[in-house]
Amino acid sequence: MSNKAIGWLVFILLLAVGIAGGYFFYQYKSKQIVTDLIAQLSPVVDISFTDLAVDLEGRVELLGVRIAPIGYQDVVLIDKVDIVSGSAITLIGASNWIKGGLPEKVDLQFSSVIFDIDSDFMQSAGREEPLAPDVKTLWGLACAQETDFSTLATQLGLSRLQVDAQVKVQLDSSGRVFKAAAAVSVPGLSKALFEFEINSKVPLDFYDRTIMSRAQVTYASVDVSDVGFNLKRTKYCAKQEGIKESSYPDFFKAIVQLKMLGEQDSALPELDESILAFFAPRVNIMLRLTPSDPLYLPQVFSQSFNLFTAKGLKLSVNKKVVSSHYLPLLKGHSIETLIADDEREILTEFKETVIQRIEVKKKARFRSVDFSELFSLQGQKIRLQTNVGKELEGVLLEVSEDKIIMRRRVEQGVVTYPVDKKNIATIKVFR
Repeated sequence: MSNKAIGWLVFILLLAVGIAGGYFFYQYKSKQIVTDLIAQLSPVVDISFTDLAVDLEGRVELLGVRIAPIGYQDVVLIDKVDIVSGSAITLIGASNWIKGGLPEKVDLQFSSVIFDIDSDFMQSAGREEPLAPDVKTLWGLACAQETDFSTLATQLGLSRLQVDAQVKVQLDSSGRVFKAAAAVSVPGLSKALFEFEINSKVPLDFYDRTIMSRAQVTYASVDVSDVGFNLKRTKYCAKQEGIKESSYPDFFKAIVQLKMLGEQDSALPELDESILAFFAPRVNIMLRLTPSDPLYLPQVFSQSFNLFTAKGLKLSVNKKVVSSHYLPLLKGHSIETLIADDEREILTEFKETVIQRIEVKKKARFRSVDFSELFSLQGQKIRLQTNVGKELEGVLLEVSEDKIIMRRRVEQGVVTYPVDKKNIATIKVFR
């Protein structure tokens, strides 16, 4: 064998060893970066997995993922997590993510996320018996008096949820515009798409609080489609109220109207097209926020921020733009868990109110009036007794010196007729 052939053979062997070594180094480095990223979350959550695979396109696949929030016993199980960074070079650069840098684009996909709706990490921790009235918030227009989502969901038979989610994170080349989108699907219940955009005058650094405090939210949207949850809710609510499912929508509307004390009847069509439509089967709802004034990140995370009343908010129901005036109703209202003394006081007041109502009901529904008073009672319902003992009941239309004209309903319909003053023995009017 010639020296030239031997040289080529050695070169090919070295190249093969180099490629194989580089590939195994890439595999090792990529897996190490993933485990390092997971380790950064160890103070708040413990993440483990059964298998991890990496390919040359920068795609990472985690199988059998188990997420356990620190301080809780319950866990979240995920069948598979896919991370697509776009290229092997981008994945190698993932070590900078720990320092606050981000790649131009990353896609995350979570398949079959399973957890119990009543998991301990879904509850408020460290609760103690209150020494003073405990104010709780009801879930807006929910039919029952549940004080938290997990209780309501359990009542609806949703003790265990399975979720499919896909998240896309993108940072432009200048590092000043950050976009994120998350698509979530709960089979048989609903699906949603959440998007937002953050802009900064300087390159974003998620570890620099000064930079992040000046970053602005320029766009946010939530798109939710019902695929079964509202049917479950209607069935459960009708059962709770003891009425037919077909009757519940009208009942629900009446309950909402009670919460709208002071609103005009003319606004009811607007109400029907907006939040009442949220609870119709197969409805699609979109909330789109495009702030008219600068909206900084600290404002969004402050307790005083209210998305439902934010400037630049638009609401669409089934792709039709409707009023967002009634959105605050969805936040619910407050109730109080009373201490013993307050409970006795409220109970006493309640009994007095009931007694007063009973006394009012015992009073006669009519009061007697003279003929001369009828001139001020036109349009009201009255009851007459004639000299021969016949009772007539109807609406008073006209009054003159010697007769009245009434309108009453009979089997054949509505009739209008006069009654002479001389034939009237007594006159009564509704209280």
